[in-house]
Amino acid sequence: MILANFVAYAAYLSFVFCVVMTILKVSKYARAPMHLRWELYPVPSEEEHKHGGSYLERPEWWKTDIKEEKGSELIDMLKEMIFIKRLYNSKRTQWYFSFLFHGGIYLLLIWFVAIFIGSLFELLKITSGIIFTVFFYASLVLGYMGIFATFIGAVGLIALRATDKRTNYLSAPVDYFNLSLISLIMLSMVFSLFYDPYFNYARSFLAYLISGNGLLIYFKQPALPVTSYVTILLVCLFLLYLPFTKMTHFLGKYFTYHKVQWDSRPNMVAGRFDEKKSELIKKNLEFTVPWDAPHAPKGKKWNEI
Repeated sequence: MILANFVAYAAYLSFVFCVVMTILKVSKYARAPMHLRWELYPVPSEEEHKHGGSYLERPEWWKTDIKEEKGSELIDMLKEMIFIKRLYNSKRTQWYFSFLFHGGIYLLLIWFVAIFIGSLFELLKITSGIIFTVFFYASLVLGYMGIFATFIGAVGLIALRATDKRTNYLSAPVDYFNLSLISLIMLSMVFSLFYDPYFNYARSFLAYLISGNGLLIYFKQPALPVTSYVTILLVCLFLLYLPFTKMTHFLGKYFTYHKVQWDSRPNMVAGRFDEKKSELIKKNLEFTVPWDAPHAPKGKKWNEI
């Protein structure tokens, strides 16, 4: 009883903490200084993007009517987020495991939604019907595929980072730790499947959380196997840790693609140059480059480079 209550409150705390810290991180990205925009082609939102052109090539392009294709930009971003297109084109060996890893995580997120809906069925005492059956079997397919795909992908990425000479020198200890932590969670879920092959305990525990530990809606506290408690606590630790890691790179996709890489809008307001933005750009060009490279010596300012 004490262990069950502890795990329940740990789940509440870790979830709320992760959501709050994630919101703060996104707001930090949104309030960051204006980026230094390079002329990178192609920009998917531009009409000429299919053959690599850009309206930046036109004389006095800022005076012309600029048409943007938001659909193309969204499609290109989804190709990268779902299929990891750039890694597929540049490093096919690593892509297989990376695709399994990320695809597995996506499946587990959808699985959680299916389990959540299933827990609502439990609270409403719905145990039959077409909708119930669809979500029940969907949770089985999504759960098993997601667990094993994520586990195989994570272990494969660890092995590649350790053995591939082109990758291991770029891998920091924290990269191995992150992948190992996720592998451990997946391994714990695999062991849980022996005691909960149909995710019945998972649905019951989530229903208990939704019921406010039985206070908001009367729902009896489920007696979970030890493996389920271990899995839940590992997930709680992961949620507490996640906001402080680079695994939150998924939050920055909008900023790194739409706002940085593809933002080609002219610096103008009502047909005139925006003086405030111009001054901000000049100020940003005074920042010193903190990293070193042959084309950008450390200690130089952006306007010097």
